Amino acid sequence: MDRPLRIALANSGRRWIGEVAHVAMLYEQLERLGHEPWLICRADRPLHEQARERNWRILPLRFEHAFSVGADARDVLAWRRLVRERKIDLIHCHRGKDHWMGWVVARLTGRPLIRTRHVVMPVRRHPLNRWLYLHGTEAVLSVSRAAESGFGAWSEDLPRRRVVLAAVDADRFHPRRRSEEWRRRHVAAPWRAPDAGAPLWFGLIGRYQRVKGHDVFLEAAARVAARVPEAHFLIAGQGPPGQRAKRRRLAGQLGIADRVWIAGHLGNLAKVLASLDVGVIASRGSEGSSRIALEMMAAGLPLAATRVGGIPELVEPCGCARVVPADDPEALADAMLAWARDPAARQRAGEAGRRRVLARHTPRRWAEQMVQVYREVLLG
Repeated sequence: MDRPLRIALANSGRRWIGEVAHVAMLYEQLERLGHEPWLICRADRPLHEQARERNWRILPLRFEHAFSVGADARDVLAWRRLVRERKIDLIHCHRGKDHWMGWVVARLTGRPLIRTRHVVMPVRRHPLNRWLYLHGTEAVLSVSRAAESGFGAWSEDLPRRRVVLAAVDADRFHPRRRSEEWRRRHVAAPWRAPDAGAPLWFGLIGRYQRVKGHDVFLEAAARVAARVPEAHFLIAGQGPPGQRAKRRRLAGQLGIADRVWIAGHLGNLAKVLASLDVGVIASRGSEGSSRIALEMMAAGLPLAATRVGGIPELVEPCGCARVVPADDPEALADAMLAWARDPAARQRAGEAGRRRVLARHTPRRWAEQMVQVYREVLLG
């Protein structure tokens, strides 16, 4: 079983979110290790579009949101044909829809089935789900202990259960990408003067949804701005312009509009992260894992983060973060102020976070853990 493997990676996601990026990275790393991944994804959605641009091996399916006898049957037949024709060794699913359809394909073709769970919300405890996870799947992986806890009492009985923490590209996200030009370009007018002191940048990166806590961050930022004149704040992420306008209004109401830059999707994210001084994660919930936490750690940033989901598992072992309760602007502001007042501590924490990434969260090491699970399953 040391030969290259053919793996069908399935994700029926509609948007580009953390678990979709997880599957894309896994495809790339499996290919670099000499294996042959195939991507089963929803047609004409972001994952499919990226896969076409990169000339990946793809099987686009409809993956109707609701159960559809005709559409689902056509998807299953196309998937079965791929597994047989390409001699796929194993099916690895990442969402509920593709898990159930993958189970049908696995039974029709005699291939083993693996599921990775990415979310912290409890698994729906109906008998069909119990059977699928405990008897219809050969291995159940979770992206954090918090995600695994969603199985509740079932967790002890999961087949080949394993927590495999996420990975990050530490070559792309690197402190050397820091840009002093970027740091000066977006500051308020008084800090643009040649003799002005250096700005202190705090940044929150996350799609514009309530769960990401943009309002909590802005309320904390107002407290920090009152005590740290050089503090500036960035919010960036995917989402409709109306959501950004809503955050700008709140910044104005809090009296910090000139100190906050509110942006959309950042194409130069690696440079921006390296140019910040402190990374902030203000999430209220969710966060089975946290891709942005790892990216900030790789960029050498200390973090002020909320204690939700899998975030503590990533940041606490190395001491790179001050972790506070969710939905508490005052506690978040205190953590941000503590970093603002201690540059030496910021540097030590940033270096510790990057060391942790290089030791535990490299894409190659992560993919090798996946392949180890694949081989265990195939060996029975």
